[in-house]
Amino acid sequence: MVKEKIIGFFEKFYLLIILAILYAPIILLFIYSFSNSSNFNFDNGFSFEAYVSIFKSDKSPDLWSAIANTFIIASISSVVATIMGTFASIGIFNLGKRARRIVENVNQFPIINSEIVMAV
Repeated sequence: MVKEKIIGFFEKFYLLIILAILYAPIILLFIYSFSNSSNFNFDNGFSFEAYVSIFKSDKSPDLWSAIANTFIIASISSVVATIMGTFASIGIFNLGKRARRIVENVNQFPIINSEIVMAV
């Protein structure tokens, strides 16, 4: 019983360390994006200057166009995915027992392999 608790603790601790290593650069990049200097320190304090300069630059119309395109593509793809998912679920429901089990097992692959594992 005690051995299982110790092993469980180390498994969770190991997972926490791996996730920290994978997510730490993203978190640090977000924090340092508010720095007012170019060498990643906060001597001059926090600033939104970088974000203001993005939207006030001469390329701002291109940025807004890209944002609009992103929302259009996201809207269309979500509608198409919903329709395809509905038809797929109806099709899986109407399959035989063996074929349904095979399709459901194949469907579990993306769940088993998380995004981070695929990225690494």
